Amino acid sequence: MKTIISSATKTRDNSIDILRSFALIAIILIHCHPDSNFVCQLTEFNVPMMVFLSGVSYALSSKNESYGSYCWKRFKRLILPAWIFIWGYGCVLSFLSSNFMAKFLLFNSIFYTYWFVWIIRVFFLIALLAPLFKKYINFINSSKKIATQLTLVYVCYEITLRYINTDFLLWNIFAQIIPYSIFFILGMVTVKTGG
Repeated sequence: MKTIISSATKTRDNSIDILRSFALIAIILIHCHPDSNFVCQLTEFNVPMMVFLSGVSYALSSKNESYGSYCWKRFKRLILPAWIFIWGYGCVLSFLSSNFMAKFLLFNSIFYTYWFVWIIRVFFLIALLAPLFKKYINFINSSKKIATQLTLVYVCYEITLRYINTDFLLWNIFAQIIPYSIFFILGMVTVKTGG
């Protein structure tokens, strides 16, 4: 595992790309066969693995740049392409049919975060928090303490899930960010500890 996350060199480590490829294949597979229990169980790791690898990549490549510049780059890389795709897709659907869904997509694509776009929102929000996570990891400076704290955060999160109205939009965002942030932070810690 150390060769996957070695930060000693600035060369690209292909093993991270290979792991990303496995996760992407799993994502494609589950979307091709969403009703298959076997495929669902086989591909359950896909999104957590992508988020974990994002944490690894961030830890290996983060630069000293202003927070505003960093956020703008993430916005251009994640949000704008999603908006352009959804808006274009909605335009094509609207043109080809009078389907309500097409018109809904076209006019609500900017803030639409369901369907396949939910993960874009998760990646973007975690990216916005990544510099804070980096400071947290550097401040604590102990993988055991971080693991303990993340475990406590997750236990509190699970307990809270039982008592909160989950129909509330901000809660839905919060409910996705907490567990995926844990995977992201674990990816960053893996790099810091050397595997």
